Amino acid sequence: MLLLAVGTISTAEPSPPEVPLRTERNSETGSHRWSQVAERGSLWGMRITAWSYRWLGRHVCGALVHAIVAYFFLTDRKGRRASAAYLRRVYATPEGRATLGRPPGHWQSFLHYREFALSIVDRIGIWFGHVDDFNYEMIGEELLDRVAEEGRGAILIGAHLGSFEIVRFVGHAARAPRVTLVMYEQGTKTLNAVLNAINPDLAMRVIAV
Repeated sequence: MLLLAVGTISTAEPSPPEVPLRTERNSETGSHRWSQVAERGSLWGMRITAWSYRWLGRHVCGALVHAIVAYFFLTDRKGRRASAAYLRRVYATPEGRATLGRPPGHWQSFLHYREFALSIVDRIGIWFGHVDDFNYEMIGEELLDRVAEEGRGAILIGAHLGSFEIVRFVGHAARAPRVTLVMYEQGTKTLNAVLNAINPDLAMRVIAV
């Protein structure tokens, strides 16, 4: 069995008791740590987004998402402060200054929100099976093949670089060994429910923390 330490969807199988997490406050933003932030957005809103992708295409769905992002950006004062604080930390590094080009402001924070939203649109597309809409490269696949051939397990640690959904979809199509994911899923239950409804065959076993 492969143990993939990244995010995924919920499962019907019972999970071990959740590990309590400490609550801390960020002195710069006054907000709780990320694990204490409640998921925003309604189930119906996410279903409408998924519906628009399926029937109207990615471009129309992307336009809809921009309107949604504008709403959340304008109504989420704490989120804007957290985004600005993060971007200031990025800009404080040489690489960050080269990437951002100028001190971050409201526009950069809006783009920060937008990138997160568009990543969700990408996930929806992949769960619908539209993998050909994306250009991607699998790196290190031969290492996993070797482990599987030897009948051994492996632990993979993800850092939110690249697409977990692409890996999941390709692995499912190739009938890869069963994968169990260790993740904190309290902040994405609504999104995960929508994705699971789109393609239940991609659902995986989860150990919640």
